[in-house]
Amino acid sequence: MKTVVRSIAGLAAAAGIYFAALGALCYAELPDADTAAVLEDTTVAAADGLCVILDAGHGGEDGGAVSVNGMTEKELNLSVVRTMEEMLTLCGVCVILTRSTDDGLYEGASAGHRKMTDLKNRLAVRRAYPDALFVSVHMNTFSDPSCRGMQIYCADNAASHSLAEAMRLSGCTYLQPDNTRACKTAGGTIYLLDRAEGCSVLAECGFLSCPEEADRLADPAYRKKLAAVLCRGILEYARAGGPEESAPDAQ
Repeated sequence: MKTVVRSIAGLAAAAGIYFAALGALCYAELPDADTAAVLEDTTVAAADGLCVILDAGHGGEDGGAVSVNGMTEKELNLSVVRTMEEMLTLCGVCVILTRSTDDGLYEGASAGHRKMTDLKNRLAVRRAYPDALFVSVHMNTFSDPSCRGMQIYCADNAASHSLAEAMRLSGCTYLQPDNTRACKTAGGTIYLLDRAEGCSVLAECGFLSCPEEADRLADPAYRKKLAAVLCRGILEYARAGGPEESAPDAQ
């Protein structure tokens, strides 16, 4: 099945009708049926043509970081991505997942080559849809347990900078008002963003090494709010018509 991707600018005015619905999810713990109803009330063909690749980091034998309460990064990443998939799909957005289960993307690779095979296969998915937005979801960890808050990384181009800033602002407005972390341009240490073309970002959604934040991330209601603010950032970027002509460099 072919995916038709239209210009982001063509979605600008219509995408705005979804913001109230997604914003409401940031404040209320809604059951799944109610979540669908809120979004369906505003779902028309407005986001038709917008394509978003959602990448749940890690998977399979690669669990990623482990929280202080024992949850693995791979399961939290997938939980957030699947919720984002539901929300964006209800808004009429075409969503592509790099993985939808616990499996990594390294089938057939030998033990010593699985990590790189996994990354190359994720990059291949990104390159297969060059006009799509690419959002990779991860969790952070650090030796200092007081470190907390979302951190958005972006590829080194104007479109990626603009999407990262829209997602950062959404997170600060609706979820983490005390978060002062600026968006950062990814260097060579982030394989996907260093090699990805087009509009590509990576969201580190919180620090699993921080006990308070790990407890919040373990809560399904909090992860729903997290998914909602990330989706709102994506739609805000679409409503604005893509990158600004003079998008500032991410810090």
